[in-house]
Amino acid sequence: MERGPDIFDDAMNTTPVDQWDTKDVEKWLIANYFDPHVSQICDVNGCDGPSLLMLTEADFHLYNLGLPIGDAKRLIIALRKLQLSSVDSMKRLGLPLHVGENSLSGQGCQRSHRYASISESDVGDSLTSSVELIAETTKRFPPEIWKTVISAVYMNTVLLVTSCVMV
Repeated sequence: MERGPDIFDDAMNTTPVDQWDTKDVEKWLIANYFDPHVSQICDVNGCDGPSLLMLTEADFHLYNLGLPIGDAKRLIIALRKLQLSSVDSMKRLGLPLHVGENSLSGQGCQRSHRYASISESDVGDSLTSSVELIAETTKRFPPEIWKTVISAVYMNTVLLVTSCVMV
């Protein structure tokens, strides 16, 4: 059977990934040189277009897809490229539009897809601004000052509570 991206016909190129069936996934796997694993991925596990887009690196271990590590890593790269080229399909499935660095790693799979309306860039921006604020604040005051302030607040709180209890 022919291999390589040129085996896709025009109909395949126009069919959105979220509408692929297992036969379309089979064609994509063969085109990307994963034909030894077509049976395992398509026939045994029934992987269609939407499940292909949602596949994570953890799924390879969790569902024991049985791919050698080299093939698994190459498939992850191919899946990443497919995700990046299938933005409309990702939107229709409610998947994060900004595919982060760890989206196919074990860390990325821990995120629930029901929160897909919050983009990773929004979360990243807020985390970055929080980290910058903390870094800026700690630059102004050394840790010794912070420890002194915290202990003074604690001491005054204990003094106030003790005096209220004694009265």
